[in-house]
Amino acid sequence: MRLIEFFEATVYHGSPHKFDRFDVSFMGSGEGNQTYGWGIYFAEHPEVAQSYQQMGDRWAEWRGQKILYPWHRNSDDMPSEISIAGTALAQANGDPEEARHMMAKYMYSDYRQMPKLFGRVFKNLPELAKQIEVKSTQNFYTVEIPDQVIARMLLWDYTLDHQPPNVQKVIRTAIQEFGIQHKEGVTDGWAYYDRIGQALSNNPSEQHKAASEYLNQRGVPGQRYLDQESRSQGEGTHNIVLFDPRHAKILDRRTPVGEALTEGATPVLYHYTHTGNLGKILANNEFSLATSLGTGAESPHDVKGAPYYLSTTRSKTGAYHQSPGNYSAMLVLDGQALAQNYKVKPVDYWGQGFGQSEDEDRVYSREQTIPNASKYIKEIHILTEMKDFPGFSGDQTRRGLRKALIDGKKLGVPMYLYRDRKAWILQDKRKALPVSQALDKPQEPEKRWPSMKKTNWFKPWLELYYQNTAEKLSQDATRLLKNLRYDDYNGQVTRRLLNDVHNDKRSPNVAALVKVMKKHRLNTVADYTGLLKQKWGIEQ
Repeated sequence: MRLIEFFEATVYHGSPHKFDRFDVSFMGSGEGNQTYGWGIYFAEHPEVAQSYQQMGDRWAEWRGQKILYPWHRNSDDMPSEISIAGTALAQANGDPEEARHMMAKYMYSDYRQMPKLFGRVFKNLPELAKQIEVKSTQNFYTVEIPDQVIARMLLWDYTLDHQPPNVQKVIRTAIQEFGIQHKEGVTDGWAYYDRIGQALSNNPSEQHKAASEYLNQRGVPGQRYLDQESRSQGEGTHNIVLFDPRHAKILDRRTPVGEALTEGATPVLYHYTHTGNLGKILANNEFSLATSLGTGAESPHDVKGAPYYLSTTRSKTGAYHQSPGNYSAMLVLDGQALAQNYKVKPVDYWGQGFGQSEDEDRVYSREQTIPNASKYIKEIHILTEMKDFPGFSGDQTRRGLRKALIDGKKLGVPMYLYRDRKAWILQDKRKALPVSQALDKPQEPEKRWPSMKKTNWFKPWLELYYQNTAEKLSQDATRLLKNLRYDDYNGQVTRRLLNDVHNDKRSPNVAALVKVMKKHRLNTVADYTGLLKQKWGIEQ
């Protein structure tokens, strides 16, 4: 009978506590909620771990005053609208739309009694949220457990014949040592675990701990059981109970709301992109970087002397890629290798207290590209789900992806294809498919589309810098100079350049603009337009 195959596992742990390593000495001896044995609990599916994370302490404050739950327990000087909104926002981790959902789901009886009051709160939640700060001590850990450790674990839901060889040996020894007997048909892993605990201790609150320690001392480091969603189906993702914390390596701790991101790159980073861009990365073996000049929101995150960046995340289940598009690609990167050659800086893009952290790490560079991309790519996961619709065929995308697969193979980069979105998000290699199953063959002959000349939006801006006489300016540059002189009310023309940079921030054309700005040590697009105005005698 074939044993279950195992792969290296990235798992998740949710906790109200902050720590750098796992330690069972802080655990109580009683079973408590540890229904599936004594040890440290991990989940293969991040949403399961987040359910434990949500048990942490999270609250909302208004003008430094903690908003109590239920909402009517708050002081008289706190407006009722704030009390209700704060309660809902705390449950929703600061997200106004999710808070509205919480109100509709959990405050329905109060709503019926005071429809006008609750109606106002429901309508004005986004504005009320600006007055309320959500705080939290919750922590979400991404953890790695070696594959050889996973392979030696007890399988909670499987019979003795389906257990790994080392587990079978330990259990058969325990059967002889303790004289374990079962009712007919009760031979699953959990039953042996319970009987071992009962044989070692007469105290029910000590039995699970005793069984875990007994198994761990004999080379069984933990156990696996199907999570709640998978249990009804009989297959799917598992939870893990680890008896020995030394096997758990923390890769990342998700930043709680209101706490700054920690400096430095995590060992593993994730870069999300579409397969068209993936093809360019692999064909050229380089990352094309964006410039941070594009929006005012980005300027606080800039690194001096490094105007280009690659956006990555610390978690493969982050907000950037929870709703992937067709033919999405996730590149798993070596964060430590990148940090040795480039400045890596964590970015809380939306700011503290916004309600969620993107967990973004930006890799900054002085140049617009990072060469030798394959040096930093550990593996690539591709979602190939795509449905054609009238007037459009995915054949061109499929051809591009096939070429990307060939280029990736030449570079020695492992690549995995998925049709299932959940498996892609979790990077569950057990559900990866061969190319023949994951990628449909093109149905139509390849079409050669005429190439379109791309507009260089920055040409007139650069012309105003390099040209010294108005008579020699092109028509576009002459029009721009007139706009700067007469129409730049409240920075309208400057914002147009700002938008052009943001929309074309990976273009080689923007590099010429960046070069001029670096030469004059200009920090913002507004500084550049100021330089032009000064040159052409325009009052500022």
